[in-house]
Amino acid sequence: MRSEYNLSNQSLRAFWSAATQKSMITGWITLVIIIIFTILVWYETKLDSERNSREKFTTISREVKNAIVKRISDYEQMLKGARGMFVVSDSVTREEWRSYVKHLEVERNYPGILGMGYSVIVTPGYKATHEKKVRAEGFPDYRIWPDYKRDIYTSIVYLEPFEGRNLRAFGYDMLQEPVRHMSMTLAMDSAITTLSRKVKLVQETTHDIQAGFLMYLPHYQEDSVINTVEQRRNALIGFVYSPFRMNDLMNGILSETFKDINLEIYSEEINRNSLMYVSSPLFLSLSGNYNPVFSADDDLNFNGVTWKIRFSTLPSFEQQVKDNTPTLILLSGFLTSALIFILLVSLTVNRQIFRELNQLIESTGEGIYGLDLKGRCTFINTAACKMLGRSPEEFYNKHMHSMIHYQHKDKTPYRLDECPIQEGIEKAKILRVDDEVFWRADGNSFPVEYITSPVIVNNKVIGTVVNFSDITSRKETFEKLSNSLQEKVILLKEVHHRVKNNLQIISSLLNLQSYYIKEEGSHEIFKESQNRIRSMALIHEKLYQTSNMSRLNFAEYVQELVMNLLHSYDTSGKVNFKIDIEDVLLNIDTAITLGLSINEIVSNSLKHAFPGNKQGEIIVSLKAADLDNFVLTIGDNGVGMPESIDYRNTTSLGLQLVNTLIEQINGSLELNINKGTTFIIKFSAPSEKEEISFT
Repeated sequence: MRSEYNLSNQSLRAFWSAATQKSMITGWITLVIIIIFTILVWYETKLDSERNSREKFTTISREVKNAIVKRISDYEQMLKGARGMFVVSDSVTREEWRSYVKHLEVERNYPGILGMGYSVIVTPGYKATHEKKVRAEGFPDYRIWPDYKRDIYTSIVYLEPFEGRNLRAFGYDMLQEPVRHMSMTLAMDSAITTLSRKVKLVQETTHDIQAGFLMYLPHYQEDSVINTVEQRRNALIGFVYSPFRMNDLMNGILSETFKDINLEIYSEEINRNSLMYVSSPLFLSLSGNYNPVFSADDDLNFNGVTWKIRFSTLPSFEQQVKDNTPTLILLSGFLTSALIFILLVSLTVNRQIFRELNQLIESTGEGIYGLDLKGRCTFINTAACKMLGRSPEEFYNKHMHSMIHYQHKDKTPYRLDECPIQEGIEKAKILRVDDEVFWRADGNSFPVEYITSPVIVNNKVIGTVVNFSDITSRKETFEKLSNSLQEKVILLKEVHHRVKNNLQIISSLLNLQSYYIKEEGSHEIFKESQNRIRSMALIHEKLYQTSNMSRLNFAEYVQELVMNLLHSYDTSGKVNFKIDIEDVLLNIDTAITLGLSINEIVSNSLKHAFPGNKQGEIIVSLKAADLDNFVLTIGDNGVGMPESIDYRNTTSLGLQLVNTLIEQINGSLELNINKGTTFIIKFSAPSEKEEISFT
């Protein structure tokens, strides 16, 4: 143990000694630059994530506000249509009013509205005659209420549907109540539709009490002049109006997509007294118990009446827009910085090897020569002459193809019309050739790579420049690198093998621990955890068994995964499996996601789909819909899942896990319970039909 400790200390001292050498200044600078760059990228990504979240919040808030304004405008048009009845008729009977409102189908088409009514203006001198007239229509108990003397009365004489809560408003004088009085006076004096502030409707009973408001549209005598306030007051006959219950109205406007944002509506300033509606009472901003990530106040204006609205995010919204990308970037950047720094230190430790390699590179110059349009040499450098075994004078104004490029490596003739250098001259193209041979003066060839670049002056090709290198040393080096790459493949296989072994150890520990658990539910949880771990371990086992270390054959993996599950849930041969997986290779992230999903769904089928001695079949199918788009089907013909279970919003850990996993790969999940239970998963993933070997 002490020798191992000393060896570890020696390694650390050697590492630190190499890291503090003067030659490591570049390494330290590189480390600092990468860390600074990582922090900048992390900060920008974090800001971008916050901007996207705020934009989503703003868009939803704006859409809701627009929906409220539109709905109120629709109701205004409805009131204007009702007033039109009085315009075309000297008197509108109760039956005509009932028929009109009935055909509007108010309860179905206008959620939140309690009805449509008409309130008539009654002078003190006409009050008794008015009450007698209405009583004669079959309402012996009719009276204008509250009953006390005042300069002017109003009375609700029509209100449809004339039943239930609305009966309580019959004969009510809204003008005597201050909030209603203010809204009715504004409508009367300005000849526009107005909204009231928060009121308690007379229709409310002792339960399910909601905040309310009213919409008023004044009705004036036909052909009267109403240019001034005094003229409008003298010409006023009554009001067409509608009462609204705020909760019912908003429930008809807000959709399910709004469940992640809290909406508060106030009829005046933002305080408890003027609060008309809150979509999530537990997160009321006035309570101060919750601090949302985003909130915004706005005004909702309608014909001079202003309501205050406040939007604020709920925990569910913040969970949805939570983005771990900035954190991953930060961690990845720091990890990359550390790995690069360690690599640079390692290179310094082996500086002698790299110094010799640098000397070899410095001693190998590149050859450069120029050609005119006829392929004759116009210049050539010393390195090229040295590699080709001739003096510069032997090349000038000579046809280079005939001197150094006239044969292939197998000594077959190399025709000029097949030569890439000649093609580059004729087509004014930059061409790169990786592996050909040039011929020396002694008749021997050597492997080269070259680039031919046309020389263009005034948009005309006047020749080309050829840059070539003797790649004999590179080919030797490439062979060494190939051997090194094979060693890295072996190392990566070992990593997957060890990950698989570690996961199996965890599974075994869970299995041992489960022996001490007596409660059946907890024991089942341990078994499910074991199966999930085994499904991931199987991924790594398949990866180190393949030559392609980044992808695995999904069909083979599913076959073995299903057999493991069948063994885990001893079904005594009553369940048959049908596996139909196309021969595709999936990357490790997609494979783990789909493997865990198959594990959860198949486990659920084995546990619940075939109670007693019921026999059946489980099907796992993967088909390509089109390029890089797939459909994974997992189903059984068992007893089926109860219709009451919402598989997208369930307390089942397995179904929650499946939903989360499919969201992570931007897939979609569908459930079919017509015959048994079938889950349909659609996803996109780059795939390969054949393995890419490292060997």
